Amino acid sequence: MTVWTASDYAADPSGQVDAADAFTVDPFDPPYWFDSGVPDTLWSVAADGTEVTVHRSTTTGAPADRLLVLHSHNADPTTRAQVLDVAVPEATATSTTLDVSGPARVGKDLTLTATVAPAQATGTVSFRDGDTEVATAPVTDGTATATARLGGGRHSLTAVYTPDSGAWAASTSDPVVVQVKKAGSSTKLALSASSGRYGSPVTATVTVTGQGAVPAGTVEVRERGTVLGTAELAPGDGTSATATVELPRDLRAGSHTLTAVYAGSADVQGSQAQKSYRVTAVTPRIALSTASWTVSRGATPDVTVTVTGVTDGPVPGGKVTLLAGLRPVGTVSLTDGSATFTLPKVTRTTTVTALYTGDGGYGPTLTVGVLRVR
Repeated sequence: MTVWTASDYAADPSGQVDAADAFTVDPFDPPYWFDSGVPDTLWSVAADGTEVTVHRSTTTGAPADRLLVLHSHNADPTTRAQVLDVAVPEATATSTTLDVSGPARVGKDLTLTATVAPAQATGTVSFRDGDTEVATAPVTDGTATATARLGGGRHSLTAVYTPDSGAWAASTSDPVVVQVKKAGSSTKLALSASSGRYGSPVTATVTVTGQGAVPAGTVEVRERGTVLGTAELAPGDGTSATATVELPRDLRAGSHTLTAVYAGSADVQGSQAQKSYRVTAVTPRIALSTASWTVSRGATPDVTVTVTGVTDGPVPGGKVTLLAGLRPVGTVSLTDGSATFTLPKVTRTTTVTALYTGDGGYGPTLTVGVLRVR
C-alpha cells in the first residue's frame, strides 16, 4: 500500500505533493484504525487540536508505536507531514466472580452466572469445567448467564472473561466446586415365559429407566451369586434402555428366583428387579445297543447305553447302571450322553437292563434289552 497527498496546484503533473514509502497491511486486521473519518477514505476532517481516537489491534504482533500523519491543508512540508507517538492507555483491571445455582443432579440444568466488574466492561465469558468449555455468554451490564448440564461426580467450574477491546483486562473467577448427584433408576425384568420344560429356550428382557438421564453399560441376570447372562443396554424411548439376555438351558428342574442387576454408570445409579421361573423335568430317551443281540455261549459283548435329551438342549449327564439279569455289571458316568459296558461271559439268554438315575432337569428312566445265546 502507498499513501500520498495530492493537490491541483502541485508542481508534479500527477498532482502528487508527497508520499510515504510502500508498506503492507491486512485490511481486515490493520494494526490501527480510527473512529473519525470520511467514509471509504483514510481522511479525517477536524479542526486544529481535535483529538482522534486510535484503536490498536489485539492480534497483530507488536504494531509500531508511532504513526505518520499527513495534513493536506497545511502549507509547508514541515507541518504537512508529522510523525506522532501513539499513547496506548493501560487496560482497566477487571474481576470476575461465578455463582452456580439450581439442582446439582444429572439431567438437570445448572444456572451459571458470572459477574464482571466494572460493570462497564464488555466482552464474553467462557464457563469451563476444568479445561473444557461448557457454555459461553456475552457480558451485559456486568453480567453473563448461561445454563449447563453436567455428568455425575465432582466438577470444578470457572468463569473466564475475555474483553472485546483493549480497554479492559481479562480475568478469571475462583473455582466453584459442584458435586453432581447421579440420576436414580428403576429396573424391570420380563421373561418370555413364566415356566418351561427343561432345556427350553427362555429370554429375559431387562429395561432400565433413568430419572433424567439414559442408563448405559451392562446388566446381569443372576441366581443368587451366579451370573446366568449379561448384555449391553441399548437406548430406547425417553430415558429408558433395554437389554436382552438368553438364559442358559441347563437350569435345573424346580423354581428359580432370577434377579436383573444394573450396577449403574458415572451418571446413573444402579437398581435391580426379580422374577420367578419354574423348570419342569423332562424324561429323556434311553437306548441300548450292541453289535448283535444274538451271541455265542461264553461271549463277553460290549453294550452301549445312550441317553438323548431335548433337541438343542443340554446333553444328559449323570450316571447309568447296567444289570445282566439281576446282577449289577457296573455304574458309569455318561460321557456326551453315553456309556459302554463289557458284560461277563454269557451262558444263557439274559435280560440286560439300563437304569438312568437322572440329572439336572432330566428325570430317571430305564430300558431293557434281551441278549440271546445260540
